[in-house]
Amino acid sequence: MSSPSLVSVSHLSHYFGKGDLRQQVLADINLEILPGEIAILSGPSGSGKTTLLTLIGGLRSHQKGTLTVLGRNLKGMSESGLVNVRRRIGYIFQAHNLLQFLTAHQNVQMSLRLHPIEKSKAALQATAALEAVGLGDRLHAYPHQLSGGQKQRVAIARALACRPQLLLADEPTASLDKQSGREVVTLMQQLVRTQGCSVLMVTHDSRILDVADKIVTMEDGKLIDPTPSANAYSSETSKSSLIRG
Repeated sequence: MSSPSLVSVSHLSHYFGKGDLRQQVLADINLEILPGEIAILSGPSGSGKTTLLTLIGGLRSHQKGTLTVLGRNLKGMSESGLVNVRRRIGYIFQAHNLLQFLTAHQNVQMSLRLHPIEKSKAALQATAALEAVGLGDRLHAYPHQLSGGQKQRVAIARALACRPQLLLADEPTASLDKQSGREVVTLMQQLVRTQGCSVLMVTHDSRILDVADKIVTMEDGKLIDPTPSANAYSSETSKSSLIRG
C-alpha cells in the first residue's frame, strides 16, 4: 500500500489583483509530493514557482482548487490551524534572513520559540542542528563573520531544528558559488534523509538537479513536461520521475 502524499495539489489556480487588473499566475496545477521525496520545481522567472511554494507553505491563501498539506486541507483554514501546519514546515530562502545582531546559535534558537519547547531543550536542539550542518565551531559567530555558504548552512539548521515533516526551499543556492551550492544541497539531501522529511525546492540552478527524486517544470503558471538532455539525467539519476501538470 502506497504512503499518503505529504502535499496534494489538485486543479489549483491563483490570481493577483482585481477587476481589469486581475492576472492569473497559476493555472490548474496538479502535484503530489510523497514522504521522503525531494522534488525540484524549475522554470523561468515569473512562471509562478514562488507563488506555488508560498501557497503550499500556508503563507498565502489559495483561491481555486484543493490544497492538502500534511493531511490538512488548507482551504478556509483558521489562522490558528495554519499556524499549526506551519510549525511542521521548515522554510529556507535565498536571502538567508538571519538577524544580524544575533549569533548563529541565537538565530536557530529563536526559530524554536514558535514551538512549545523548553528554553534549555531549544538551546540543545539549536546546537545539535548547527553541528549537523558542520558549524559546531561557529555557534557564537555573527552573520557578518560567516561566508555565504555558512550563512545558508545556518538557515538550513534553523529550518531543520524543529524537525519538520516538509522542507520548502526557494532558490537556496542562487547566491552561492558552484562549490558552496553543491555542499549546501548535498547537506540538505543527507539531513532530510536522516530526519525523514520531504523537500520541495524552487531553483534555476541546473547544477543541482541530480539530487531530485522528481523534477517538475513550470512555465506561464502551468506545470509542463520538461525535455531532458542526455547530460541532465544520467544513470545515477534514473530514479528521477517527471510529472505532467
